[in-house]
Amino acid sequence: MILKDYDEVIVDINMAIKIDKKSKPSWLRIKYYSFYMLKDYKNAIKMLKKLITLDPQNKEYWIQLSSLYSVTDKFDNALVSLDIANIAHLGLSEKELLRLISWLQYNNIPYKAALIMQENINLNNIHSSEKNLNLLGDLYYEARSYDKAIHWYKKSAKLNKSSKTYFKIAKIYANQRKYDDVIENINLSLSIGGNKENGLMYLMLGKAYYETLNKVDAKKSFYKAKEYKKSKKMAESWLNYL
Repeated sequence: MILKDYDEVIVDINMAIKIDKKSKPSWLRIKYYSFYMLKDYKNAIKMLKKLITLDPQNKEYWIQLSSLYSVTDKFDNALVSLDIANIAHLGLSEKELLRLISWLQYNNIPYKAALIMQENINLNNIHSSEKNLNLLGDLYYEARSYDKAIHWYKKSAKLNKSSKTYFKIAKIYANQRKYDDVIENINLSLSIGGNKENGLMYLMLGKAYYETLNKVDAKKSFYKAKEYKKSKKMAESWLNYL
């Protein structure tokens, strides 16, 4: 081990196991580490599975197993490994829970990720920070649970007034054709300072005013949208129409 000759380490550990006729956990850990350093992930996974058989309540083994599966692009297995740790209540840390949530999101399982995140926010296992609440809103949005997405976006916005968050809320309301809510949230977004999507905001605001029969403010919004390159052409079309 000192010489970092991991192939020889594995040979010696195998000989020790053969002589002793049993596998000590410490020996298996050394063997696992050697396979890992040799980037022989297939055999490293085998060693971890043996260690888990000996000590199934050791959450570090489950997390390492999941990490190895992700390295080998076996994401489904990675999720199963961390899910087992979660279901077995092995006391995952916030970082570990967020890793699980991230993998679920990556694998297009946002609703399950949202449920796990919401439960752990309620249990104070995950901090109710603006960033985390916004992520929970994103997960529900990806899962098409739009009312729940709005609920968590609003909680996020209360902690830290965010132009982007209010615009997210406005876009959901626009899809639901709730134009008064669209107007309220875009104006909140713009009052904070807006962002690089200001042109799109003014377009959406103009349309919302038009739908609520407020043509005066609709025109004002489209004139504002005309000032931005990306929204200029569409704004001119609306103004010509009006």
